[in-house]
Parts: sequence; structure tokens; C-alpha cells
Amino acid sequence: MTERFNEMLGKIQAREADLKKAHDQLEARVAERTQELTAALERLQQEVAVRLRAEADLMASQQKFLLHIAQT
Repeated sequence: MTERFNEMLGKIQAREADLKKAHDQLEARVAERTQELTAALERLQQEVAVRLRAEADLMASQQKFLLHIAQT
């Protein structure tokens, strides 16, 4: 009976170790993916800022051009 109990205990401990390993691996993957997404978000925010500045510059240039055309 003790042998059977020890066998069951060993299986339970092995399953717990497997679950902990899987949990730790999942946590690492989540952290890695979060880091990747954070970096991607920062790049996109920088790209949006560049495009907004370019759009503002273009609009200012168009207004200057239209003002110049209107004065001639």
C-alpha cells in the first residue's frame, strides 16, 4: 500500500512539475510578446507623428501656394 501511495505521489509531483514548467514557459512567452508589441506600438506612434508633421507641412505649403496664386 505504501508503494502504491508513493507511486501516486510521484505522479502527482511530476504533473505539478510539468504544470509549473508549462506555466513558466507561458509567462516567458507572454512577456516576450508584450515587449514585441510595445516596441511595435512605439514605432507606429513615431510613424504617425512623422506623417502628421508631413501633412501639416504640406497643408502650409499649399496655403502659401494658393495665397501666392491669389496675389498674382
